[in-house]
Amino acid sequence: MSSNTTKSPTDGIRKRKTFAGVMTRFAGKTSMQGPSYILSARLRGAKIVWTILLVLALVAMAFHLYYLCHQYFSWPKQTSVELGFKNLQMPALTFCNVNPVRNSEIMGLSDSDPLRALVDAVDPSDLDPRLTDAYKGISSTNTQPQGKRKKRFTNSLEELNLTSSKNKPLDGVTALEREFERLYMQENRDTRIALGHSIEDMLIYCSYKGQSCFSTNFTLFNTPQYGNCYTIESTDFISKDSGPSHSLKLVLDVNYRDYLKGITQGYGLRVDIHSPGTIPDPHRNGFYISTAFETDISLEVLDINRIGYPYGTCDLGTSFQQKYKRKYTRKACQNLCQQETLLTDCGCYDMNQQEIFYIAGITDKEVCNTTAELACQHSVYQKLADKIIPCKCEQECREVHYKRGVSTRQWPTRDYAGKLHQTGGLF
Repeated sequence: MSSNTTKSPTDGIRKRKTFAGVMTRFAGKTSMQGPSYILSARLRGAKIVWTILLVLALVAMAFHLYYLCHQYFSWPKQTSVELGFKNLQMPALTFCNVNPVRNSEIMGLSDSDPLRALVDAVDPSDLDPRLTDAYKGISSTNTQPQGKRKKRFTNSLEELNLTSSKNKPLDGVTALEREFERLYMQENRDTRIALGHSIEDMLIYCSYKGQSCFSTNFTLFNTPQYGNCYTIESTDFISKDSGPSHSLKLVLDVNYRDYLKGITQGYGLRVDIHSPGTIPDPHRNGFYISTAFETDISLEVLDINRIGYPYGTCDLGTSFQQKYKRKYTRKACQNLCQQETLLTDCGCYDMNQQEIFYIAGITDKEVCNTTAELACQHSVYQKLADKIIPCKCEQECREVHYKRGVSTRQWPTRDYAGKLHQTGGLF
């Protein structure tokens, strides 16, 4: 009796499909060099060497793939620099008379006003004789209001109770500056503006590329250090060429005869050149221009454009502009971050920043004025300076820097001034 055993055609294939068999067929058919040499090598040592080389090659390939992927997902950036000439919008120009308050106007304040009392108390004769020499030669030409200043301020310069952030007494000049700024900013805004120099009185001549400009083209920005400052900017001010004939020209009268004696330290203007639409900061970023000189300022523009996420971090300034009505800059962000911290911790903001809140239309916040509020303000500023409280302000996505070159000459000559006066020119 016989029996027939039927085998499936796939049984032999399953038996042959072992790992070694699969690797052997792979080594024989792949285009990779290593596996074929391992398969064809007759000596055991040769197989080991080729195996080690293959493993090292695979490890190197894995590291290289990791490096490429890491580079790709880190979103690398390239910096491109372009040099060329093109039409440029003129930057905003902000200037301030270095004398914040007119001597003739402060006499209109009441005798009990603290700011007038401080001005009455300061006399150049109280200062170092080496400093009072600066007033000689002009005192005879200065016009003073009628009446003598008989009232003396109860606190002398030496008795001003002011300290630095490190709780060390300030020198007399710095203490006087701080006290004057404090009392000045305690006046209401309308009074501060009335006390300062007006653009109508200062502006003698204004021209851009031969076209006249007027006092109405200037906007006021009040500061604690210089009083009334004025900004001129326009989208119509486009520079297509360089040189004085294609620039803004101003002739200004600082009215030095109405300066405060013993408080204002010099004569001239403080000037800040900044991007249009940004908050001016003449105290930190400005430079001085002397009187009796023609000052020529040449500018070189550096326009920086940054790319944001995922390549990097920068701030378009959209929310900042919506809140404060001015374009975003990192310095302005840091300054207003400090004020936001004060509002959170102390319920008030620095009185020296009143103009920024006025421009933004924020009228429901109070300035720090009481002893407790000022102590809180001092504490917050100290923590900010020590970086205990951080202020996160990213770089602008577009940042414009102006590199300036300044040259001066005495102006005008005596004969030219006389000619202008006779012909009804600038004067």
